[in-house]
Amino acid sequence: GAERVEALSLDMSGDGRIIQLSPKVFEGMDNLRLLSFFLRDGYWYKNSTSKLHLPQQGLEYLPNTLRLLHWDLYPSPSLPSNFRPESIVYLKMHESSLTQLWEGDNVIGQSGHDLKPQ
Repeated sequence: GAERVEALSLDMSGDGRIIQLSPKVFEGMDNLRLLSFFLRDGYWYKNSTSKLHLPQQGLEYLPNTLRLLHWDLYPSPSLPSNFRPESIVYLKMHESSLTQLWEGDNVIGQSGHDLKPQ
């Protein structure tokens, strides 16, 4: 089941189909360590739009076990408020809609960051 998933990767450079994600899409994936929704080099263009859509309230959950989070064109202004990024070693969110990563004293320790704004 979902609790056994350790990695999810999706190349969004393809055919243009829209995928509507539930705010709880990652619930139960408590072993998820790698999450990567990306565009290949050469597919970046002005006015790129995300093929992964979230409800207006955004995600309600991301597993705290994530070590790599790569989400190009992340469509929400924030990550889930209950997300604790202590395990993150690599964070890449090109052209995201993020205005705030998280609240409080959450810090990314010895990690790589790549947060090119929209």
